[in-house]
Amino acid sequence: MAVLVAAKKEKNMFLDRHPTRFSSLGLGAVTLLTSLLLPAASRGEDFANAANAANTSRDPRQAFGLADDSTATLLAKPGRLIPSHELKLAVLPAPLVSLSPVNRDALVREDDMKSLLGLEKRVRYGIGRNVALRAADGHWYDLADGGRLWTVDLKSPAALGLRLHFDRLRLPAGARIAVYSPDDLDRAAHYRRTGEDLLGEPRAEQFESAAELQSKGGWTGTVAGDTARIEVVLPRGAKSRALPFVLDQVQHLYRDPVSLDLEKGAGSCHNDVTCFSAWSTTVANAVARIGFVENGGSFLCTGQLLNNNNIDRTPYFLTAHHCLSDNAAAQTLEAFWKFQTATCNGAPPSLGSLFTSTGATLLATGATSDFTFLMIDGALPSGLFWAGWTSSIVPAGTASASIHHPAGDFKRISFGKNALATPGCASGTNVNGGSHVRINWSSGPTEQGSSGAGIFRSDTQQLYGQLHCGPSSCADVSNDSYGSFFVTFPSISTLLQGGSDDSLEPNDNCFTPHFLNPGTYNNLIVRFNDDDYYRTSVPNGKTLTVTLNFIHANGDIDTSMHYDCETPGITSSGSSSNQEVMTYHNTTGSDHDVSWRVFLFSDTRNSYSMTFTVQ
Repeated sequence: MAVLVAAKKEKNMFLDRHPTRFSSLGLGAVTLLTSLLLPAASRGEDFANAANAANTSRDPRQAFGLADDSTATLLAKPGRLIPSHELKLAVLPAPLVSLSPVNRDALVREDDMKSLLGLEKRVRYGIGRNVALRAADGHWYDLADGGRLWTVDLKSPAALGLRLHFDRLRLPAGARIAVYSPDDLDRAAHYRRTGEDLLGEPRAEQFESAAELQSKGGWTGTVAGDTARIEVVLPRGAKSRALPFVLDQVQHLYRDPVSLDLEKGAGSCHNDVTCFSAWSTTVANAVARIGFVENGGSFLCTGQLLNNNNIDRTPYFLTAHHCLSDNAAAQTLEAFWKFQTATCNGAPPSLGSLFTSTGATLLATGATSDFTFLMIDGALPSGLFWAGWTSSIVPAGTASASIHHPAGDFKRISFGKNALATPGCASGTNVNGGSHVRINWSSGPTEQGSSGAGIFRSDTQQLYGQLHCGPSSCADVSNDSYGSFFVTFPSISTLLQGGSDDSLEPNDNCFTPHFLNPGTYNNLIVRFNDDDYYRTSVPNGKTLTVTLNFIHANGDIDTSMHYDCETPGITSSGSSSNQEVMTYHNTTGSDHDVSWRVFLFSDTRNSYSMTFTVQ
């Protein structure tokens, strides 16, 4: 199917687009059996090639892994600078609002006590703290265009990271909120003075609409350190000296396994996944460390991207029901990708250097087999992997592996075999049709934070369950229980077979665009390798205006306008904001049909609304 899609795209003469992040699917004579006969240390690439070939079978009961094996890497568009830098405003040190200290030792003792009372394998790493931030706590700056900028520093002493919650949002058009670590400003200034640091402009998470924040449950992503700087830009005419939000809570993150405090990290008995190239270059790239906010705290688990029968890179993500089981928690999800060492037993990367995706949508969940099935909303990095799966019962004694983030630490891998029966997590079940699968470990256990990690057949690298509970640890490398994918599958089979798109499909060919009348069209979806094409009639002397609205942080959407399938076309729009706008005024002397294309500059999927007028 991938070859057919690629061939169809070749017909589209104006697909003179940015180099795709994804190369061809590597179809060829390599078979899955051949790959399994190779030494484990050299099988990673062959697993990916063979799995991609096997995907063409389209068996609705299973899928094989799919690699983002692109050789061409897109250069990201320059993001917006933080407002004070963009405005070239010499902001003085921001006023500081400091909360009272947190008793971290008491929190750790509380966590340890809870872990002794149960076998669930998620871990708390942050607590919620109430905040009552007022406009008078910060400083206002008047801008040359009549707007204003407000800034403040919020500190929770000794926090390793912060997440901020905004409520009662009423951002007017042209307003913007930026949140970042003021330490980044100091490092950037040091670099400009000495050249000793490669950090350029400080990174900031920025929001241009209330909908953008609300889609994430009102929560920002993680700001490293114990202080977050907030900058708010209000346009001319906004209500004087009033904040368009309430900042009512902050998550104080008190555990970081990458710090020098070794008691926070995983035990010493684990296997570094990077030491096993057959896994580190394939399935490991599907696995993410996830953090989310629930019941006033922040928790860590593990999960993985799953391939679907449509092979379209829909960002489906599987984790455990006991980790999170409602959409409110899913919206707060923050996925940390590629949190693994670069070399076997090497140093892990810092969490601040990782690409993160913020926000997800709950699609299905169930307690019986302890699964939660999500769609990641935030943009994905390149180089990931969509794990394969099987809905069949896996015979007892099958060699298996699990890749996970013990204690929220960098990726490890555990090896064992599928047992005949398992006590489950609440009552006795067995593997043949039971709700759980027992794995007896031969090398490497799991820990709190490993919850939601998949169990994979070693021969096909297909998932057949996700971690629920069990007694294993470095003190007891014994066994764990995984929710059975055989039981989960009926609840998500329709999603896995069809992928996800909108009701205007098919409209992915420039020669047969969807003809529309002027108006507003909501809940549209554009996907990797599946652009959207539209057409309308523009009478002579009239002007066509096309406006797309979306969340840029969920995927960079661009658009271009054409008479037919010619290139370079009439006009285009490729900003780094939440909106793209194109205008065409027909002065040709006759009526014309005009087409436009909506496509992803990067990422695999995003939703948008589209309004166009002819007047």
